[in-house]
Amino acid sequence: MLLKTELNLDQEMLVGAIKDQSDKLRDILNDIIDLSILKNSSLSLESEPFSLRKLLKNVHLNYSTTSTTKDLSINLKIDESVPKTIIGDRRRFEQIITNFLDNALRHNKGDSIEINIKENQRRANKVSLRIEVINNDGLIPDFLGDQEIETYTNLDNGGDIEKTTSLSFSIARELAQLMDGEILIKPLETGGTLQVANLKLVFPIHDKEIIEKTEETTKNSKIHFTDKVRTIIAEDNSVTQMTALKILVSTGNFDNRVFTDPKDLLEAVDKDDYDLILMSSSISQVDALELISLIKEFANDHNKKIPIIAVTTKTSAPPELVEYRKAGFKDVVKKPYTDDELLNTIYKRLDLKKFK
Repeated sequence: MLLKTELNLDQEMLVGAIKDQSDKLRDILNDIIDLSILKNSSLSLESEPFSLRKLLKNVHLNYSTTSTTKDLSINLKIDESVPKTIIGDRRRFEQIITNFLDNALRHNKGDSIEINIKENQRRANKVSLRIEVINNDGLIPDFLGDQEIETYTNLDNGGDIEKTTSLSFSIARELAQLMDGEILIKPLETGGTLQVANLKLVFPIHDKEIIEKTEETTKNSKIHFTDKVRTIIAEDNSVTQMTALKILVSTGNFDNRVFTDPKDLLEAVDKDDYDLILMSSSISQVDALELISLIKEFANDHNKKIPIIAVTTKTSAPPELVEYRKAGFKDVVKKPYTDDELLNTIYKRLDLKKFK
């Protein structure tokens, strides 16, 4: 609530820092509650169809574009034989994978992490899937033994990583057992670790990709412009480029140009008129804060007035968030983002009447 009120810069930084710490504590407490529920066998899994490939690609994108993985290659491989649609508990399935990835990141010492999804076997409309997360350098301790809940309630600075990893494994194990599966941890000769989940799942007999829509997605899909929004995407990461392009192109409302070189970008905003700029936190090692000041200096009169939205991993740090706003960015979208988060921010900052 405080973050939504008028605060000066010092107050906003302090409140933001408190929120960050409370979010971390909340996540740990939620995990402990989850584990307690699982151990008491009081959790029932949902059974709804979901797109397996979309879920996996979203997880891959989310981890590939965060600040903690900027110098790390995260690779996703899905075997062709794996079903397109799964009937089950999407959130709990995803939780096993993200717990594995979090564990790998905590202990990783190499430059890559692999995510492999394979089919063990299938019969009728049932399939056994093998989920592998491999960090090629960095040994993860074997925390698969039973732990009491009290083990996790006293997190001190010295044992945070080990206890959080142990908690993560315990939750993954309990979830896998609910799916008639198991998880394994194997050390590799490279000095890394292989985490495995073998899960028994159900898929539709007529297996095909499904389209999942939220209320926000439905609302955004009803927005149609007569004139397209001339948009600049200032981004040098190819994965993030394609993500933004896919979202904007799918609406039919945007005419997009991608720039990876600050010089080309400055030349473009001087010569041509645009309606919107989406800017990464850095482009070819030029910081967004520096780049927006150059745009204000060299852009034509029209482009000096258009909204510029920062797309960055850094918005969780209050000082940096304030810096972006103070520099002249109209809004900030945090990576990783959903389709709705990006579109809602854009539509909020555009004068929509101009394009209808």
